[in-house]
Amino acid sequence: MSAHVASQSSFASTIVERRTSGALTVVLGLPLSRREVVLGTFLGRSIIISTAVVASMLVAVPVGLVLGVTVDPTRLVGVAIVLALFGVTCTALAVAISAVVRTTTRATVAAFGVFVLCYFQLWDSIPQTALYVRHGFSFPETTPEWVPFVSALNPVAAYTHLLSGLFPDLNPATFVSPPSEPAVYQEPAFALVVLGGWIAAAMGVGYWRFRATDL
Repeated sequence: MSAHVASQSSFASTIVERRTSGALTVVLGLPLSRREVVLGTFLGRSIIISTAVVASMLVAVPVGLVLGVTVDPTRLVGVAIVLALFGVTCTALAVAISAVVRTTTRATVAAFGVFVLCYFQLWDSIPQTALYVRHGFSFPETTPEWVPFVSALNPVAAYTHLLSGLFPDLNPATFVSPPSEPAVYQEPAFALVVLGGWIAAAMGVGYWRFRATDL
C-alpha cells in the first residue's frame, strides 16, 4: 500500500513536469498525439508498478520458504494480480492529475489530497453529509442503501472488498473494514468493476482536459 502511495505522488508529476520544463512541446512536435502521450505515460507507469509488485512477491517466496511458510502458487498469483490492479488504478489517477494541473506543486498536493480522501475513509463523509443535509440537517433512524453504495465506490474500499472477498484471511491493510455479510456492491465482482471504472474515468477525463489545454 505504501509503495502505491509513493508511486502515485511521483507519477502525478510525470506529464506536468515535462510541461513546465518545455520538454512536452518538443515531444508533441514529433508524430505523437496528446492521446498517445497520456496513454503512453499511463501504460509505461503501469508496467513499472506492476513489475514492482511481481518482483516484491517473488522476493517474498524464498523468504517464506526459509521461515517454513507454505506457499500456494495460485494464491500468490491472485494476490499479485489484485495488488497490481490497485496499483494501476492509483497510477491512472496520478497520470490524470498530471495531465490536468499546470504545476508540479499542484500535482503533488492533488495526489496527496486524493490519497487522504480515499485511504482515511474521508470519502465516507461525502454520502453522510449529503444524507444529513437532505434529511433536514439530522440523520434518519435508518441509513438508506445508497449511502454504503457510494462508500463502496471509493477505490480503496473496492480494493479492500476485492482482496477480502477473494482471500478472507488476508489483511488488506486499509482503514476500510471488510463486511461480514457483503451486499452486492461489496462483492469482489462489483469491486473489480469499480476499479476498472476508475481507470477508464481517470484516463478519459485526463485526456479530455489535456487535449483542450494550452501548453
